[in-house]
Amino acid sequence: MTAERYPLHWPDGQPRTPEHRRERRWAYKVSQEQAQTELLHDLELMGAKDVILSTNIKLRRDGLPYASQRPPDDPGVAVYWTTESGVSVAIACDRFELIRENMRALGLTVAALRAVDRAGCTDVLEGAYRGWAQLPATVTPAPRPWWKVLGYDAPEGLDFPTVKRRFRELAATRHPDRGGAHEAMAELNGALEQARAELG
Repeated sequence: MTAERYPLHWPDGQPRTPEHRRERRWAYKVSQEQAQTELLHDLELMGAKDVILSTNIKLRRDGLPYASQRPPDDPGVAVYWTTESGVSVAIACDRFELIRENMRALGLTVAALRAVDRAGCTDVLEGAYRGWAQLPATVTPAPRPWWKVLGYDAPEGLDFPTVKRRFRELAATRHPDRGGAHEAMAELNGALEQARAELG
């Protein structure tokens, strides 16, 4: 396994959630420490070996996180392990805004896998593991910053009315009804939403 605990090592073949689409999971009322403890405990009960929990939380030499660090910009969490039958598995989550929320989501996922195992459907579980292990290694490009999508070199000095005018100009050629592509228009719409969130 080539994953590292720090910095975040995102699994090949698993798409990233764009920053502007991340959610706040208010229902997850656990601390990061509790979320991590429960996730690792469920993996241990499943017989997982070589477990690596990967995040952008900086670690001290003793492997514990620095107490005073601010939350990293990328809240993604990935967990790697080897099953009892020798299959290497990786699952990851960056759907939520906070590391503890993504870690909790992974913990609940592993708990659900344990429930499948306890129900006696081991062949179903092993089939899922093999499927995850065979995901193609793809490189998912990071989304372009909104200002680059809109044709600017940098966001400094821009205001939202100016950006909105540029959006309308570009939409006139990128909209599918005017000969553009759905993907290009989707990227443009996403850029406008990001600009709105940043510039107001």
